[in-house]
Amino acid sequence: MKKAITLFLVCCLLIGTLSGCSSSDKASPGKVKISWWVADTATLLEGYQKIVTEFNLINPDIEVVLSSYPSDYQSKVKAAQAAKKAPDIYIEEVLANAATSGLFLDLTPYMKADGFVPDDIYYQPYFDYFCKYEDKYFALPRDVFSLAIVYNKTLFDEAKIPYPEEGWTMDEFVETATKMTDHDKKQYGTIMPDIWSLFPLMWSFGADMVNEDATMATGTINSEATIKFFKFMQDMVYVDNIAPMPQQLEAFGGQEEGAGSANIFQLGKIAMMPVERYAVGDFKAAGMDLGAVSFPIGADGEQWTYGSSPAFSISSSCKHPEETWKFLKYAFGPEGSEILANTGYFFPAVKSVAEKLNLESDPLESVFLQQLDTKNKTQLAFWWRRPEGWTGVWSPDILTPWETAWDKILLTEKDVKTSLDEAAAEIDKNIETYKKQKGN
Repeated sequence: MKKAITLFLVCCLLIGTLSGCSSSDKASPGKVKISWWVADTATLLEGYQKIVTEFNLINPDIEVVLSSYPSDYQSKVKAAQAAKKAPDIYIEEVLANAATSGLFLDLTPYMKADGFVPDDIYYQPYFDYFCKYEDKYFALPRDVFSLAIVYNKTLFDEAKIPYPEEGWTMDEFVETATKMTDHDKKQYGTIMPDIWSLFPLMWSFGADMVNEDATMATGTINSEATIKFFKFMQDMVYVDNIAPMPQQLEAFGGQEEGAGSANIFQLGKIAMMPVERYAVGDFKAAGMDLGAVSFPIGADGEQWTYGSSPAFSISSSCKHPEETWKFLKYAFGPEGSEILANTGYFFPAVKSVAEKLNLESDPLESVFLQQLDTKNKTQLAFWWRRPEGWTGVWSPDILTPWETAWDKILLTEKDVKTSLDEAAAEIDKNIETYKKQKGN
């Protein structure tokens, strides 16, 4: 899921066409202009631009202007908000923060007027998690990031090892990774992905970062369950040797830090890897023969899963809310969702699109689809949690100590409990400082 957050990061690229030239900030005379800001790089812009082109074509009185800021999105948005010049459509990391600050338009009246029924259109509970706050709708989802473990079928076939099967256990995961590890070939059974791709595994241990309302880390991030989870991850690298040390990634092909895991898997050096669905687009484009399977069953006997849904909202300062809503429901309703899904990078949040594209019968896609089954156990990641009754933004620094602990444990093989105790103390300090600074 870190990828879901890093989509909001850093540099400025305005696009009007896929060739990369700047788009005009002015609509044609007599047309209603709608500004849409995204944070994605060129790989994902093709679908966005097609949506804009087709909508503008069938709505000659409206002109949507698409702008992308792949490396400075948050600062651009905050500056625009401060200047009261926010774009008409954009995305916030935490919907509740924007909703309680009055930054977004309440979409509920527009939905009722159009007979737009979200529960009939989108997958739950993800829609409510990321688009609804206190019984009001403030956003529509672009897609769903569901998680699964993908595996390189070619490597399994060469080793004559059976593919992983649904319902496997944690012991079977380690056993399979051990069989698929061949140090002479510099081939490993698995790899440490971004920590954001490990939520189902972490929760299956009963582990977590902070408590339910993100007000305390002590007793959670340094609990016996979380210590056991981190020790399991550390042992895969330093004891079982079924995953490469993070320091080894460059030796596989000179990959840049932060991009190593997916690239090393693509090079054919890793048998299995937990990923978010959007990453599969690159693997498919590289011609990999892929399979996918759900995360192993947890110690509690439950199938844990996780999904997130980047969701776009309409600014409360929007000058043309009716026209902007018309575009929003086109872009992230069935029409736009199908356009995005056909790029190969976006998994549709719209149920009818998944059905139309027969994703349930696709051997690979069906695995990501079944993660959205409401019978699976899931919960909110820490950055969307907030204290009950808190008004305004809630964003104490929980991420930095968590990442520091992860690096200490996996990069330096530091004692797990010590690292997590340090993280707990730092997070709790940050939370108390935030409370004093912000009040309620």
